[in-house]
Amino acid sequence: MGKLISHPRDNNYPEKLLSEHLSNVSEGMKEKITESRLESQTIEKSELSNIARDIGLFHDIGKATTYFQNYIRNNNTNSSRKTHHGKISALLGMQYVLSNYDTFEREKRELLSFAVFNIIDNHHGDLDSYEGGNESLRRDKPLFEKQIDNILGNHYALLEQFFSKNDIDISFMENIDLEDLFLIIEESWLIPEDCFGKNTKDYIEFFFLMNYLFSLLIDYDKHDAARLNESYFEGNLQEDFIDIDNYLDYQRKTNPEKFSEEKEINEIRNKFLSEIRENENIKKENHFYTLTAPTGIGKTFGCLKFAQKLISQLDDKSGRLIYALPFTSIIDQNFDEFEKVFKFEKEENYTERPNRYLIKHHYLADKKIKNRTEDYSLKDYLDDKLFVESWQSQTIVTTFVQLFHSIIGYKNSFLKKFHNIVNSVIILDEVQNIDPEYYNLISKAFEVLGNRFNTYFLLMTATQPKIFQFDNSPVFELINTDKYMTHDHFNRVQVEVDLEEKEIDDVLEHLKTTFEGQNCLIVQNTKSSAKELYKMIDEQELFPEYKKYCLTTHLIPIHRKILIEEIKKKLENEEKIIVISTQLIEAGVDLSFKKVIRDIGPIDSDIQVAGRCNRSTEYDILGGKMDILNLGNATKVYKKTLIENSKKVLKNNCPMDSSDFIDISIEYFGAMNFEAESAHLLEGIKRLNYQTTRTNSEKPISKFKLIKQQPNHSIYLLYFKEEWKKMDLEDNIDIENPELLIEELKENYRKLEEDDSDKEQLLLEIKQIRRKLANFQISLRDYELYGDNHNYSEVIDTLNYGNIKYVTQSNLENYMYDKDMGFLSEPKDDISVTKTF
Repeated sequence: MGKLISHPRDNNYPEKLLSEHLSNVSEGMKEKITESRLESQTIEKSELSNIARDIGLFHDIGKATTYFQNYIRNNNTNSSRKTHHGKISALLGMQYVLSNYDTFEREKRELLSFAVFNIIDNHHGDLDSYEGGNESLRRDKPLFEKQIDNILGNHYALLEQFFSKNDIDISFMENIDLEDLFLIIEESWLIPEDCFGKNTKDYIEFFFLMNYLFSLLIDYDKHDAARLNESYFEGNLQEDFIDIDNYLDYQRKTNPEKFSEEKEINEIRNKFLSEIRENENIKKENHFYTLTAPTGIGKTFGCLKFAQKLISQLDDKSGRLIYALPFTSIIDQNFDEFEKVFKFEKEENYTERPNRYLIKHHYLADKKIKNRTEDYSLKDYLDDKLFVESWQSQTIVTTFVQLFHSIIGYKNSFLKKFHNIVNSVIILDEVQNIDPEYYNLISKAFEVLGNRFNTYFLLMTATQPKIFQFDNSPVFELINTDKYMTHDHFNRVQVEVDLEEKEIDDVLEHLKTTFEGQNCLIVQNTKSSAKELYKMIDEQELFPEYKKYCLTTHLIPIHRKILIEEIKKKLENEEKIIVISTQLIEAGVDLSFKKVIRDIGPIDSDIQVAGRCNRSTEYDILGGKMDILNLGNATKVYKKTLIENSKKVLKNNCPMDSSDFIDISIEYFGAMNFEAESAHLLEGIKRLNYQTTRTNSEKPISKFKLIKQQPNHSIYLLYFKEEWKKMDLEDNIDIENPELLIEELKENYRKLEEDDSDKEQLLLEIKQIRRKLANFQISLRDYELYGDNHNYSEVIDTLNYGNIKYVTQSNLENYMYDKDMGFLSEPKDDISVTKTF
C-alpha cells in the first residue's frame, strides 16, 4: 500500500502513507485498551481490544479510492462526493465485524457492527442517531457501489497485502450486502433491547464502550494526522503522585505564622487530614467516596491526600487526577493552590515541563503547553490545543461542564478526552451545584463507570446532596462528618429567617435598621435587583463612610476580578465596605464578612453564602450574622420546587446557627425527587440515541445540558482603565488596552485577506489576541441588548471575520457601561443613530 497516502505533505512533514496511518491509529487504540483497567461485562476486554484494532484499520479505508488519491495528491480544494471517505469506510468496517465476529450471537454482532459504523462514520464530527425514515443511505447506494468497485479495480491487491499482515481477510468486499447493512442501521435503536433486556447497567456500559471507542479513534486519529510528538507526557502517570505531607511539613517550618500547629484551626486541620490518611477504606476495590466538611478545614489538601493514597495502590500507580469545579470563575484560586504543591514536590521537573503534571482546562483557559517549544508557530498552537483538550497531564483542573459533557456526551470536541477519564480519580468539588434533575442519571452513570471501568469518584462539599444512590455499591465517607460540622470552631454564623415576601425597598430598610458594623455582604438572586439596590443606596447617599461595590456578571471579567481583589484587600485592612452581589460570590471566592443578607435561594446556595460570613472565625464563634429574606423573585433563577423545599426546611422566624447546617441539608436533599429528566435521558442512553427526538419518554444525549440557559450573544466590551496595567493581579494577567487589540485584530485579518503567504503566523496572532480579549467578553440575552425602550445595535460594531461584536470605550461610557455596575440594561442616554468613534 506504499503508493496510497492518507495525508498530504505538511510544512516539514512528508506525505503520510495510508498504511502507516491505519497501523498507527489501530495499534494505539488496541494498546490503550490492553493497558487499561476495564471490567466490562457486555464484551470481554480481549474482544473489545480486537474491535478497537479493526476500527483503527478500517476508519480511513475509503481513502483507497482513486477519487480520493487524486484529490489529495493534487491538493484540489474542490472535492466531489466520490472523494468522501467517511461513510464507505464505516460500511466496510461494519460489514467486516458483522461477518467475522461469529463468537457473538446475531443480535450482539448487529449491535457491534452498528457501533463500528457510527464511530467511523462520525469520526470527523459528532456521534449521531439513524432513523428508519432516513433515506440518505439508500439514496447514496450507487455512490457506495461505485467507490467499492473503484477500490476493487485499482487498489485491492495493495489493501489485501496490508490487511493480511493483520490477519484480516477483506474478500468480503466483493460480495458486500449494502441492503442488509442499511436495515441494521435503520433499526439500530431497537437492537439494544434484544441484547440487554431489562439490565440497565448493561445498556449504560455499552453506551460508554461505544463512546470509549469513539474517543480513542478521534484522539489517536488527530494526533497521528498532526504528527504529534508525545514525549512531553510520556510516562507521567507512572511517576509518583505528589505527597501533601511533605509540602505541609515544609510550610510548618518556613511559614509558622500561618501553619503553626499550636493554632486551634491548624490542630483541627491536622486531625482532619490524619483521618483521611488513616482511612482504611481508601483502596482500589472501593470506587465511591464522599467528603462533607465545613469551609476552611482544608478540603483542598484533604482531597490531594486522598488522591495520593488511592493512586499509590493502583496497578503501576497509574491514575490520573481530575479535579472539577462548577464555575470557571473559581478555578484559578484552586489551581494556584495545586500548583504550589506541585512546584515544591516536582522541583526542576515541574519548572521544565509543568503541564506534564498539571493543567487547567476550561473554555477560557490558555491552550499552550509550557516549555514545549521555543519558536512558537500555529502548528505548535494547534498541537498544544490537541494535547490540552485530550487531558494527558497527570492532574487536570477543570469545570463540571467539561467533565460531565465528556461523560454523558455526543460531541467530538468533548468525547476525545473520554478515554483519559476512564480509570482516573475524579474529585467533584461543590457538587451541590449540580441540577437535582440529573442526580439519578449521574448516579447510574457513575456506578457503571466506577465498577466496570475502574474509575473513582469523590464528592466533596459542605452540603452533601444525595447523588450516590446505589443498591449494591458501598459509599465511604472519608471523615467523621458530624465531628467537624458541629465543632465549636466552625460554628461561625447566627442565622435569622424572615420568609414574609418583601419588596426591594424593604431590603433597604432592613439594611438601614440592622446594619451598623464594619462590613456587609448582600446577595440578590437577580442582576437587576442587585443593581437596583446598589443604585438606591447610591442615590440616597446612604452609608457615606462605606465604600460600596456591585458584583454581577454584567461586569467584564477583568473588571470583576480587579474589584474582587480590591474588596479582599479592604477586608484584610478592616476598612468599611458594603458589597451587593449575585450568586457569583457563593463558591470559591475567598471573601469573609461579619454581616450577610441573603435573598432566599435553595438551601445549599444559602449555606454557600453563609460560607462568606465569618469564614475563618475571625469574628469569634457565632460572630457572623446572616439574615435570610424573601424578595419573591427566587423562582426567576431557581426551580420552584427547590425554593418551596427551602422554605419548609428553614421555617419562618426560627433562628439557627452553623451547627444546624448539616441537619437541614439532610432534610432538604432527602425531600428531593426529580426523576423525570433523568429517566428520559436514560432511555436515550439505552437506545444509543445521540441526537434524535423520538418520543416524550425518551430524550437524546444532546439534550443533556448542565447549564440550560445559554445567553444569546457574546460581545467584547472594550472598557479599560490605564491604572489596571499597574495592578499586581494574583495570576499575573497582562492587561492590554482592548481597543488596541481590536485594531491589531483588524490589521491581521486585513493582511490575511490581501496576502496569505504568512497565513500561519497571522492565524496564530489572531488566536492569541482573542485570548487576551476574553478578559473583556460578556454574554448577554436578546432582551438585554434589544429591550422595549432601547436598541443597542446602534453602538455595536461588528468585525465580519469571525462575526466578532464589540463596543468601543467611548460608546460604553456614553451609553451602556457604568464604572461601578458594568453593563446597563437601560442606556444612560438616548442612543444616537451616529456612533461615537
